[in-house]
Amino acid sequence: MKRFFLGFVILSLVIVMRVAAQNETETNYLYLPMVQRPYPFAKTAFSPFYLQNFANNAGCNWLGMAGEVLDTQGQPASPGVYWVHVWGSGIDNRVMVGSAPDYSPAGWEQFLFGAPVVRDYLIQLETGAGTAVSPIYPVQTRASCNENLVRFDFYELP
Repeated sequence: MKRFFLGFVILSLVIVMRVAAQNETETNYLYLPMVQRPYPFAKTAFSPFYLQNFANNAGCNWLGMAGEVLDTQGQPASPGVYWVHVWGSGIDNRVMVGSAPDYSPAGWEQFLFGAPVVRDYLIQLETGAGTAVSPIYPVQTRASCNENLVRFDFYELP
């Protein structure tokens, strides 16, 4: 399935101002851009963050992405409501939020490869029905045992 990144949709609101000048009425138009937020979730400011694998005993024989999803109050989102879609470099998987409690009650984890390598992936938060609720973000892994866990968290916008 092809995915297209939809940027911000900009709509224009026209405000009509009537100015009375010497028995005449002039109509002036003022265009104010309005930005519509297309998604209710975004990545946190520090995502992606690269760590050494700590959540399993595979050590350096593992490469993966993991993180959590937070609500508007900064609390873990309800498990099972959202899914993290990770695809690229031979992977196309959806991981249920809440399936990896080592990271958080709203934690998730996706195994990518049996060793640290540089590869490119895309990541997006979705509902259980597959509706996108965040933009698509590119993520590149690193070929280091000290950076073989890519931490990627989402938060709900206020």
